[in-house]
Amino acid sequence: MHSNPCYNLISALEGFNSTIFAYGQTGSGKTFTITGGAERYEDRGIIPRSLSMIFGEMKKYPDRQTNAYISYLEIYNNQGYDLLNEDHQNTKDIEDLPKVSMLEDEDGNCHLRNLSMHRVASEEDALNLLFLGDTNRAVSETSMNLASSRSHCIFTVSLESRRGGGSEVILRSKLHMVDLAGYVVIKYTTPTRAHNQQYLTIYIVYCAYKCSSERAHKTGAKGKVLREATYINTSLHYLEMVIVALHEKNTKGRSHIPYRNSMMTSVLRDSLGGNCKTVMVATASAEKEQTDESLSTCRFAQRVARVRNDAHLNEEVDPVILIRQLKAQIVALQEELMVLKGDVKEGDDLKEYEKDKLRQKVVEYANNPDADAHLNMGEISYTKMRLCFGFLKAMITGDSATAIRENKALLKKKYDTAKALAATVNEARNSIKELTAKMEKLRTDKAVASVITTNSTTIESGVVSDDEMAIVAAIDAHKRAYKVGFNQLNDLKKEIQHVQKMLEMGRLKLQKDFDGWYQAQGRGHLVTETLVNKQDVAVSEECMSL
Repeated sequence: MHSNPCYNLISALEGFNSTIFAYGQTGSGKTFTITGGAERYEDRGIIPRSLSMIFGEMKKYPDRQTNAYISYLEIYNNQGYDLLNEDHQNTKDIEDLPKVSMLEDEDGNCHLRNLSMHRVASEEDALNLLFLGDTNRAVSETSMNLASSRSHCIFTVSLESRRGGGSEVILRSKLHMVDLAGYVVIKYTTPTRAHNQQYLTIYIVYCAYKCSSERAHKTGAKGKVLREATYINTSLHYLEMVIVALHEKNTKGRSHIPYRNSMMTSVLRDSLGGNCKTVMVATASAEKEQTDESLSTCRFAQRVARVRNDAHLNEEVDPVILIRQLKAQIVALQEELMVLKGDVKEGDDLKEYEKDKLRQKVVEYANNPDADAHLNMGEISYTKMRLCFGFLKAMITGDSATAIRENKALLKKKYDTAKALAATVNEARNSIKELTAKMEKLRTDKAVASVITTNSTTIESGVVSDDEMAIVAAIDAHKRAYKVGFNQLNDLKKEIQHVQKMLEMGRLKLQKDFDGWYQAQGRGHLVTETLVNKQDVAVSEECMSL
């Protein structure tokens, strides 16, 4: 178990499960440590600081696609409840809400039913969910804490990240931040043999099962608070049993770990002794009267420090991308089989736009660093194969200026197409504005006529006239035309950006080729931009001005 919480946050972004949990006596500052104070920005707790750090790290890697999901589980009286459930606002008693049930699959993994997962796109969205969950959390007044948390809460950030370039590997990780409810102590006096008063500290879990009602009465815990304290201390007692068992597993080879004794230990199964990097925050009271409880907390922290977890990277293969790659591989094998069998057809002559698309695919194939890249030319034919080989040959042995000239002509053609599309889109947008204004004027005139009319025949409100229906139909038609043109314009924009990149690459290649030729003449080092501008070849001057 690591001692640096920031290390756990970075590990969660890298695909490792991580957990931070606070343990200690009631009133010792666990909730303040985990969630922070509500008055000052400097009093932020671990959760808001972690969220800020997570989204800050996500912005540092724009090439990595990362999705974050938030869930907030409350374990109250050994029953699970969703703190982000919308029914919280309309329910007075928490026990009337749907309970979160726990299921275990054949591999021993726990799954929570009725626990909602909310996707968040920013730090603000995540903090809003945290505030909503904290508002719904159960608190009560005790003798040691006026706003004591009466439940265990687990705030979970689930991360899914994928590296750039369409990688099929997905990293999945979970960051649990746990605020455990504080254990409550009973202090009562009993005479020793010397009739002296001696103070004994007894956990209320033992009071619930062994102590008499008279001793429970002396604690000041009655009714609902006593019942809550019983469940809290019982679950913390089971947590300590799990920690002891895990330590004995490492030292004495113990096989059975009692995770199923309580819901909390079952949910935190991986965090305590499995695939997780875990940090424990021990909170102790500075009061002299609470020295025994502080020592008990420190002893528990020592036991936790002896537990060893085996954390590993959580990698999965995206089935959608894998299926797409397998389909492309099948197409390539089918094409190869057609060539080997001699089933390839001659094919018809291609049109100019088809040649442009094929040339673009060849350039993308040549610039793809992937050794297993596939040139997808559609339905294979000898005509397409000859064209592709011709494009490749021109790229390898042809003149760079010719390639630049061709790309420039292609770029000009696409610019002209984009201008025409933009004019169509603007015309549709202006028509929509004019028709909308016309509709508003028609409705205004209709409303005025209905108000000032004095005869018995009044204009019925809500009746759509033929003119209005015609205008609505025209608006819908222009909206469809606008949407189609806008989508085509976006696609064309991507193609223009790609051709511009090809032009830049061709310009650099032309500089490199000319520099190599000049060096081959034995004339020393060349400042490319200066000498290329002096050439009397018009195409070179044109390319250098791009």
